[in-house]
Amino acid sequence: MKLKFKKQRRLSIGFVATMIVMVSLTLSLLVTMLFTWHAEIQNNQETIKNNLYKTALVVANNETVKQSVLHHQQNSQVQAYAKNIKKVANVQFVVVMDDHYIRYSHPKLSEVGKRFLSVADAKKSINGKPHLSTTAGVMGPEYRYFYPIYHQQKVIGLVCLGYYQKNLRQETVRLTIPIFIGALAGLIIGAVGAFILEYYLRKVLLGMEPDEIAAEVVKHDVVINSIVEGIIAIDEHDCIIEMNQPAQALFQDQLMPNNKIPADFKHKFFDIIHYELGVEHEVWYGSRQLVVSTMPLNLNNNRYGMVTLIRDISEVASLISKLSGNKRYIESLRAQTHQFMNQLHVINGLLEIDDGPAAQEFIAKITQVHDLEIGQITKLIKLPSLAGLILGKIKQASEQQITLTLADQSLVPEKEYATKYEVDLLRIISNLIDNAIDAVLETSEKNINLLIKVDEKSDNAQIVIEDTGKGIADTELIFTTGYSTKGDKRGFGMQIIAAAVKELNGNIEVTSTVGEGTIIEVWLGGLVNESNDN
Repeated sequence: MKLKFKKQRRLSIGFVATMIVMVSLTLSLLVTMLFTWHAEIQNNQETIKNNLYKTALVVANNETVKQSVLHHQQNSQVQAYAKNIKKVANVQFVVVMDDHYIRYSHPKLSEVGKRFLSVADAKKSINGKPHLSTTAGVMGPEYRYFYPIYHQQKVIGLVCLGYYQKNLRQETVRLTIPIFIGALAGLIIGAVGAFILEYYLRKVLLGMEPDEIAAEVVKHDVVINSIVEGIIAIDEHDCIIEMNQPAQALFQDQLMPNNKIPADFKHKFFDIIHYELGVEHEVWYGSRQLVVSTMPLNLNNNRYGMVTLIRDISEVASLISKLSGNKRYIESLRAQTHQFMNQLHVINGLLEIDDGPAAQEFIAKITQVHDLEIGQITKLIKLPSLAGLILGKIKQASEQQITLTLADQSLVPEKEYATKYEVDLLRIISNLIDNAIDAVLETSEKNINLLIKVDEKSDNAQIVIEDTGKGIADTELIFTTGYSTKGDKRGFGMQIIAAAVKELNGNIEVTSTVGEGTIIEVWLGGLVNESNDN
């Protein structure tokens, strides 16, 4: 699969983000300003209305005003009182009129005594109902509030208080200026923040643009899922942040992305000893033999977790094990052929010198040696790969002055075994012998006895190995991952044996005496024919 990504010249993602933020801020501020301005106008109008109402109530209940209107007395007292109220109440004008709409006070003294111009507007309150109106007056457009003056529950006049729209607009502008200043300051702060955001985005995105990020994501998915090995990455909280398809196929529903990795899985696949050493190590997962390599997950000199590369070598290891047994068997046959030819030369020489009794004696000796060393093994063990394995182990043990003996009661009949079970059988026996050799290396008596019996009818197997080693104090510990009498984190043999035995529906029993030796008995069930192997 070949991927091509054409890089185009585009606006920087940081610049685009900055522009979006700037536009958003500007629009937000404009909308906020409009709403605030509108709210201020409404609030200002409401304040004016309340102020007009309260002031009109005070003026209408003033005794001087009531008496002047009641008796139709035009005097300076009402005008002076209206002028004082105007200053105190912060209104634009105070007009007092009788029920004939004649003015008793007005901002312009010349208008006092004249009839009120907007009689139609004033009539709305002559029946006793106050009201607010917006209309044109002598001084221009204005807000006017009319309130009735009562005497003995009868309307005898009106109070008209006003506020010029020009002054209202000036007041609104005065109140709006701080809003505009605040909005401008907010816009400037937002612009600075937007440029900071642009810088931050560039840093976080490693300077990449959108098309480059998209290309990297696609390439990442293609590459990581094309790798044959399984990949699992965890963060500092032990949560799985990455898991490719081969890893998911291997672990099925045991491990899931975004879930926390179980403690036993972390111990197996993120082993701290091998992690710190940076070396590969073998791990058994059920019947699968895996090679695990763990590395730190670093970015910008910061550790974010660990990543493990997992290779399944079960099939390769099985083939190697089987081929190794066959190779040893072939080597044994070659050695026998070479030795047999030498022996024939000796016999031929004895016959040439006409020493028949010596030739007969020599033939008897080599026959006995063959039966003891090789013939007995090939006679009892009819599985070539297993026979070759045992012969090779006997030679390996002999080189270390260790006596490895196959019991006379051993018997592996000649038949076609399933490849899987043949390989597991070789693996179990090979590891048992290796452990026994290690156990007797430092003892004075170096003997190992091996018994292998396979029932031809039931296909059940029994394996017993006994050594004269130094023994094991706690037989339960030998099945613990990494346990070894040779040092911590070095023992994986018994774990391999236990996994293979479990696959063959068997069990293990260990008997050991410190200073005397160890006996390990293994029973296996379900050895099937090759025809049943899938």
